[in-house]
Amino acid sequence: MAGDGKIYVPYMVSSAFGVKDFTSIQEAVNEFTGKTCVRFIPRTDEKDFINIQALGESWSFMGRRGGAQCLSLSEPGAVQKGTVLHEFMHVLGFHHEHCRPDRDQHIQVLQNNIQEGERRRGVWL
Repeated sequence: MAGDGKIYVPYMVSSAFGVKDFTSIQEAVNEFTGKTCVRFIPRTDEKDFINIQALGESWSFMGRRGGAQCLSLSEPGAVQKGTVLHEFMHVLGFHHEHCRPDRDQHIQVLQNNIQEGERRRGVWL
């Protein structure tokens, strides 16, 4: 945390993304800036940073790993602000609520409502 009470997270975005994708990413950055103490800032020369790439699926490591930390955002042209926000939360160390060890005390997973393509992930069990 910086002396001003903010948390700064440097990032860079692959040139594979187009204008629409950059806009979605910037909208997510702006939402974090407006609603939290977290500031995603363009990387200058920081050693630790988020390297946003298009690797076919959206995913991120949980929490800070150090160095150039990959965050993948789907295919170019398909990036959504909500997905960026979701992956930013993972970068910050937040896990899915349905994966908590005490989840069954707080939520009910309706197995029949899970889309078939999502069942393969196994995190719902």
